[in-house]
Amino acid sequence: MVNCTICGKELKDYEVLYGPDGLPYCAGCISEADKVPCYRCGIKLPRSEMKIYKGQYYCNYCFMEVYMDEQQREKQEDREREKREEKFEEKKKEQELERCDMCGAKLYTVYNVDGMHLCKNCADKYLDDLKKFHKKPAIYSVIKIRDRTLGEKIEEDFIQKPKKKI
Repeated sequence: MVNCTICGKELKDYEVLYGPDGLPYCAGCISEADKVPCYRCGIKLPRSEMKIYKGQYYCNYCFMEVYMDEQQREKQEDREREKREEKFEEKKKEQELERCDMCGAKLYTVYNVDGMHLCKNCADKYLDDLKKFHKKPAIYSVIKIRDRTLGEKIEEDFIQKPKKKI
């Protein structure tokens, strides 16, 4: 004689039904043998109607909520990670200001004279030296890279190219 696992009823040999877990059940309780509780809400449903997510059984309603919450959290984490990366890149760019080719000073405004990137003082000195020898620079342009107060990148202010004599 065997007892039902759920109700404890004493079963005769021909009344015993074995569930998917291998335990003995009576005819009234066998339908309960295949039911598992939802990990979130606790409702018992047959295994065939449950969703397994990260090793746990969920009813369809709870599965959708848990899955959507997870997706939204991942998207939020991705957005936050992207913002952190952008801030890091901005700080990195701020630290990597170009330097003057002659004196090594950080350049907020680049004076491009004959292919050299110079600060205002060095550019003025170089142009004065050229004037002494009655020469003009082959290429001369002024590019404002960063505004000192705002720290934002600005495009070229103007470009002046002297005419070549043929």
